[in-house]
Amino acid sequence: MPETPADAKLVELPNPPTNPLYSKLAKIMGELSAIPKDKLRHVEVKTATGGSYSYDYITEATLMEELRPKLAAAGIATFYSDEILRNPEGEDNLTVVRVSLTFADGETGEIWTCQSDGYGTDRGDKGANKAKTSALRYLLWKTFLFASDLDPETESVERRSGGSGGGASGKPASDKQKALVRRLLNEVADVGVTFGGDHPDEAVHRRTPVEDLSSPQASRLIDLLGSAKAASGDLDAGPLDGLIGGRLEGGGDFPPKSDDDIGY
Repeated sequence: MPETPADAKLVELPNPPTNPLYSKLAKIMGELSAIPKDKLRHVEVKTATGGSYSYDYITEATLMEELRPKLAAAGIATFYSDEILRNPEGEDNLTVVRVSLTFADGETGEIWTCQSDGYGTDRGDKGANKAKTSALRYLLWKTFLFASDLDPETESVERRSGGSGGGASGKPASDKQKALVRRLLNEVADVGVTFGGDHPDEAVHRRTPVEDLSSPQASRLIDLLGSAKAASGDLDAGPLDGLIGGRLEGGGDFPPKSDDDIGY
């Protein structure tokens, strides 16, 4: 047994709590089951070329509905805060928001904070709200490792390889836009998302290389990739066809904007 150095000081640590915050969070994770189909939002989108596709996604409201009663029962309070890292500049309309969520244990006094960044490409409050919603949904989804039976269904989607399509008009994407697209492609790949079985990088490049994106295309692609971070598994590549190959009716949002889910 090694000797204790003469100048070493032994510090007596207090007894750890018998039911620490991490144990309570782990118990909640174990109680969460797959989100049933009837609680997912189903979206059907028609393409400008006459095809269509559909997919399901989980909303921020559904995640909170599943988690809030369990957190309250365990005596865990949550505190939300956000910080705007970037306001829209020039024509890219990009808002970047960092959302922080703190879990506080009412029994032990322990706290734990996690963060996630969100992106929005609308001016004014809409862009910030979209970024906050996207970040919080992604944070809750990945922190508690929610499972779901998400199953995008492709129905007669007319795919177009390459080409600049309806979204290519406008000035070229800025260096900042292209850098953010590349960053988001890496982040989406890191959480295991693919598009039609393709790595995100490959899925985008085979339609339009990042270097060739127009500013409008890059803005909408940033929106799509920011939302895709909250998904999992293999996603339908139809939205990419709409954004880079042929414009989707309604603009090709992923998930689409709606009145009952702020930002989407």
